[in-house]
Amino acid sequence: MTDKINKNDYILLLGDLHVRNGNQKLGKITGTNGEPTINSSGNKLTDFCCFDEFRTMNSFFKHKNIQKFKWLARATKSVVDCAI
Repeated sequence: MTDKINKNDYILLLGDLHVRNGNQKLGKITGTNGEPTINSSGNKLTDFCCFDEFRTMNSFFKHKNIQKFKWLARATKSVVDCAI
């Protein structure tokens, strides 16, 4: 479906994807400012982004921890929102 979209257009996908996609730089896909943990949804999102040349934008910008982490449970912080 994304092959029908003009390459000069900007596409913004937003949602509560429960993605934890890590902080390891992966080409133009993922930046180094995400959380250190990766989950299966993060792996799926990375595959999707690689296939269609999308980027997980929130991992490219530094955030204060108070703004980065969305919830805390059992001493675990997590970023659950992702902008693609």
